[in-house]
Amino acid sequence: MEERKNVPISSCEGKKKTEFASDNSTNLQSIESILSSTGFIFKGERIRKYRDRIIDWSEEKTLNSNATIKNSFKSCKKFGVVTTIFDPTIAVKRVSESKNWCLVIVADKKTPTDYMDKLDNLMNYDESGPLSTCEDDIDFKANNRNETHNSLENIFFFGVEEQLKWESEAGHLGAFFRKTPWNHFARKNLGYLFALINGAKVIFDFDDDNFIKLDSKNDPIDVLPFEKNPKRNEEMIRNVSVPVLGSNVFNHHKIMRPLINGSVYKGNTWARGFPLNLIMDDEITTGEILYHKDIKLRQKEQSIGVIQYLADGNPDVDAIHRLSKPLPMNFDFSSDARPILVPKHAYAPYNAQATIHMYDAFWATLLPITVPGRVSDIWRSYFSQCLFADSDLRVIFAPPKIMQCRVAHEYLADFQAEQDLYSKSGKLLEFLTDWDLKTYDHTHPQYDIPHRMQQLWIDLYEHGYIEEDDVFYVQEWIGTLVQLGYLFPKLKSRHRNVAVMGQFNFADNRNSIYTWIQKQKERFKEVLVAGSFPQEIESEFIKNSIPYIQNEKVFQPGFIQPYENLAVALQRYKNSSSVESVMYLHDDFIVNLTEATQGKYPFPTNEIIGTTLGIKTYWLSYDDPRKYIDIDTRNKSNYKFNIANMTMYSIFGNGTICDIGKRRFFQNWEQFYVDYLSKTRYTYYKMYLPNQIALTKDPDAKQFLENDGSMIFPAFTQADFLFVPTKYADTFSLASRLHAKHGIWLEIAIPKIVDMIRQKHKGVRTRTIKLCTLFKNKRKYPFQLKDYCHGYKVVIGGLHPAKIDKNSPSDYSPVTNDTYNGFDTLFDAMNEDPFTSE
Repeated sequence: MEERKNVPISSCEGKKKTEFASDNSTNLQSIESILSSTGFIFKGERIRKYRDRIIDWSEEKTLNSNATIKNSFKSCKKFGVVTTIFDPTIAVKRVSESKNWCLVIVADKKTPTDYMDKLDNLMNYDESGPLSTCEDDIDFKANNRNETHNSLENIFFFGVEEQLKWESEAGHLGAFFRKTPWNHFARKNLGYLFALINGAKVIFDFDDDNFIKLDSKNDPIDVLPFEKNPKRNEEMIRNVSVPVLGSNVFNHHKIMRPLINGSVYKGNTWARGFPLNLIMDDEITTGEILYHKDIKLRQKEQSIGVIQYLADGNPDVDAIHRLSKPLPMNFDFSSDARPILVPKHAYAPYNAQATIHMYDAFWATLLPITVPGRVSDIWRSYFSQCLFADSDLRVIFAPPKIMQCRVAHEYLADFQAEQDLYSKSGKLLEFLTDWDLKTYDHTHPQYDIPHRMQQLWIDLYEHGYIEEDDVFYVQEWIGTLVQLGYLFPKLKSRHRNVAVMGQFNFADNRNSIYTWIQKQKERFKEVLVAGSFPQEIESEFIKNSIPYIQNEKVFQPGFIQPYENLAVALQRYKNSSSVESVMYLHDDFIVNLTEATQGKYPFPTNEIIGTTLGIKTYWLSYDDPRKYIDIDTRNKSNYKFNIANMTMYSIFGNGTICDIGKRRFFQNWEQFYVDYLSKTRYTYYKMYLPNQIALTKDPDAKQFLENDGSMIFPAFTQADFLFVPTKYADTFSLASRLHAKHGIWLEIAIPKIVDMIRQKHKGVRTRTIKLCTLFKNKRKYPFQLKDYCHGYKVVIGGLHPAKIDKNSPSDYSPVTNDTYNGFDTLFDAMNEDPFTSE
């Protein structure tokens, strides 16, 4: 085909000017003609049934391989892996010259047989040109030779004959080699296994046209971004940007600041594999950076699984992007450029061109074999991220340490090879988002990565994303990893049998809401928000498919809204086959799940759970108040017990009020408050006693009266948390309607609502977790709160710091001077260290 003028069909080598596709209209017309000729819209529906073997991996035993290559190459913790059919490139040379790295080169049948001789010759080349641009063709003349070049001892050439030997290996290992097709990008999978066998803890997965940039000494930049914390001997990535995002699809390009001719590109840009139907939705899929934090390589709550480097020059974008956007394109690599953490609930495409895989994510390196190479690595990234969420593995995009000098490609040929990316990516992400809800069984003994991965690939086959050979292939892959003794990370699953409802009293701060959603989605599958939301935020919820409850009662939303909204949430899930309870949290409440679940998984759903008012207070809010009728507070010296007892009382229909033991009677609420209740110093009773009298007189509440015609009201409590099984949905809804009808405040209403459930159902069990909070000006600093809670030397069930969307950043966290980072850090700390001195 004749080369078009100014269209960058060949590599970017030697080019420094900006290139544009001058015949965009022709190219885009060609694209349109291809799309229109099919007339087919992929729906992602189940189209077939898998009827072959399903392996029980718990019965598989680790087999000791007699692989000859294992003993023929030295052990190395850091491996580069590449496959190629071309002559050696400077990109391969630079990886081989990286300090403390080994390299495995996986040959295919088209790979030159004298590859290593040429590489040995290339190692003599003395690089002295520009530090961060693509190289021109190498001319091996004497003045370019460096006779002190490195040897090839850290490089293993995995040739065709060597690979054929591996096909005779026993068990899954040999079968996997036999099933890997020749003349296919998936030969790279053999390199991942070679690296694992030879001791790899880190794999740099790269292409031979992706060049590591050089430093000021003309040495390759270290591709590992970790720094060591000498005090704790920990490795971490510094200053990682944490975005807030509502969508389940993340476009990292805009945040990484694409540059054309040194200026920030204002148009839309996206990575290969990003859903085509979302490329114009930058505002929704990009999100906003909230703060920056250091992320440890390994920690209890999350580990880094994959680091994808962006590439300068001719970055990894799809054919439509190349045909319609200017090149070359770079990304910000200044001192202000930071890595970006992909939100745990979101998907972002990463490739096999310049990617770090940590050991815990080695199982996720498998490239599918039944799709084109332009699709295979993107499908791998999406399939893996579906399981990353339950493995607590995170994906990071890093600023470009890579210059891509792309080998010759015909863009329309790329376009045709990328058809699945254009037509299926959007539906694939919808499928993956819903998949684990439909297949999840937390009680099954096979709940682990091998079984989940096998099931996922079976379902992907049944829905038309891969073919059956890939199911057989993934089975051999998993079997090989088991055979080689690979240690799969344990699943730390999100609770799927509980929905979390966040009550937002100040519901006009978009970032606060999305921050809360993202953090809760790290532990729960079903997350919804409730409040009086502005129209623009409600529109975003709809566009991002975020479940929400809109309550139009704007006035004093925290007084009545929470129990009204919880009633709506319970009704929403009462017939769900998976959600058994709803947990209501004020947006600023942080729960210790270990304490709330009593260390059990899945979340026990046979109790109503609330909080105590204070850590050591003997508080009776969720006890049956009838147990205390015969207790005379005058015989108790415990002041707090007396206060709790005094806030339990009975109201009769004529307005008479008496204490719970019916020893003192008062003709009206004013007398009751002045002569009796005022001793508790809780002045809000003065506002709500008339409302409770009205509730007692309400004919609809007659079913909740005692035999003597009175209504018992339990002791009040702080009500920023409540856990209610969905089997009580109808009674909770009735009780909440009655309280809302008469305008009764949350912290007086909730205990009685729970009591009404007790009155209507037999065997209702209640439990409380200890709440730690500070009030007034002492409450605003969460890390002061942490120190305060530690002082009690008891396990804390919940923290109640300042509201993340009400206080200023400087009020919230003196340590980080950042509201959201303070919330994020405290949220993680609460579940790693539940604030005890033990």
